[in-house]
Amino acid sequence: MDLRRHCNPADSSADYHLRNVCLSQEEKSLKKKKQLFVILAVALILSGAYGLVNLSKNKNLKSEESIESSYEVPESWKLTELDEADLNSVTLDNEAGRFTLVRKADDWLVQNRENLKLDPQAKAEFIMSFLRVISFDQISPNSSNAVAYGLDENSNKAILGLTDGSEIILSIGSTNPSGSGHYVQNEGDPAIYLLSSYISQALLANVNMLRDRSLPSINPQELAYMKISGNREIEIVPHFQFETFESGLSHFLMTSPYKRPVPVNSETFSKEMENLFKGLFIQSFPGDDTDSSVTGLNESAKILTMKDTSGAELNLLVGKDDGQGGLYCKLPEDPGIFTISKDSLKLVNMRPFDLADHFIRLIGIDLIDRLTVRRGSKTWEGSIKRLDKETEEYYFQGKKIEEDPFKEMYQKVLYLLSEGETPEGTQVSANAEITIEYTGNSANPGKTKAEFYNYNDDYYAVRIDSNPSEFLIGRYQLDVIFSDITIDTGFCIFLTNSLNIQNIYQEH
Repeated sequence: MDLRRHCNPADSSADYHLRNVCLSQEEKSLKKKKQLFVILAVALILSGAYGLVNLSKNKNLKSEESIESSYEVPESWKLTELDEADLNSVTLDNEAGRFTLVRKADDWLVQNRENLKLDPQAKAEFIMSFLRVISFDQISPNSSNAVAYGLDENSNKAILGLTDGSEIILSIGSTNPSGSGHYVQNEGDPAIYLLSSYISQALLANVNMLRDRSLPSINPQELAYMKISGNREIEIVPHFQFETFESGLSHFLMTSPYKRPVPVNSETFSKEMENLFKGLFIQSFPGDDTDSSVTGLNESAKILTMKDTSGAELNLLVGKDDGQGGLYCKLPEDPGIFTISKDSLKLVNMRPFDLADHFIRLIGIDLIDRLTVRRGSKTWEGSIKRLDKETEEYYFQGKKIEEDPFKEMYQKVLYLLSEGETPEGTQVSANAEITIEYTGNSANPGKTKAEFYNYNDDYYAVRIDSNPSEFLIGRYQLDVIFSDITIDTGFCIFLTNSLNIQNIYQEH
């Protein structure tokens, strides 16, 4: 059917429905033309963009080609070109000495000093530096005056032993005028080359540059054991309950050299441990052939032993002062001698007394029911009656007194401090001049006492229970206590005065 004939708008008799169909067909035709126009426009745009991209790419390629053609790769000369598998040994013979690294299985060791511990990274970099020795500057292709460049029979040498039995010998001469490199000659090649100082430094290395500067690692926060061997052995362990009435403030005990365990002074020990671990690394290597009479690394050397809870252990031999702020040291299993900062090893040379807590008897008042003090024919007795967990009554000579004066006097007894060691072999008199006895409460039954024996006009020798006397205390400390006590009808009177015990301690 010809729809155009029926779509004549002048035909008023045309069917209304058919006219609508005709209009719809015209709209569709216009829409298709419009879509075609859009598609053609997009195609033109894309085509133009593609052309621009190609043009830009071609320009860039031409630009890059131009740059590449204008860049000249510097000429270079390969003095060595090896794989590590080609090497059997590397020998350096220079002003620092002579040493040889030899291949042992998959490792490199110092010949005749196989126990010498080397740093793995430094060792690997050292070997790698000989595989590709490249110069970018040929000074002379055929020099007849090598001596002018410091190249003669006395030159520093690097000798590479190859697996096929041959050798590559590099002679290292003097530095160039600017100091940026060294003159080098490959044996058998008359040419002289310049190697940058960055490359030539490996050829001039000494064995100490390859050595491991680390020490066995110990965790100081987990210290399980310490011993300092020497004239007097010091042994320190974590604190343990060694007496019924012991009220230690320290985390560690010194079990040697004293017969009776002595708490370690926490402040001093913490400070010295921090000092130790801050500087516990190798400073320098003075030479393993240094005479033991100089280093002190012989039977007179001190040995520092430390272990932590993980099982890690350090054993360090400590010798004499090197005169440069260090102490000569070595590890028992390693022949290498090295130095460590003298300041960091101060702990090793401290006296046992300097590390010890100086309290004569540090017993908490909550552990006792009674304190008895005897001097000659006089006796003073203070006691505590505990009515319940919260209520206590205090007595002196059987009479009830206030809590504060009782505790004030107990604190003075508590703060009796040793001032030195009793010399070995000291014989004390048969009878103590003063005795302070502590009687435990129901939770801590038993007794313990501190006895003070005449030593000289200034000091008492102190004994704890049946242990021998190991410490001295100034007489003035006991005199202060007794000067503050008078007996008046059975009551304890604490005299109020301006005496400052701490000042007296400092004066002595």
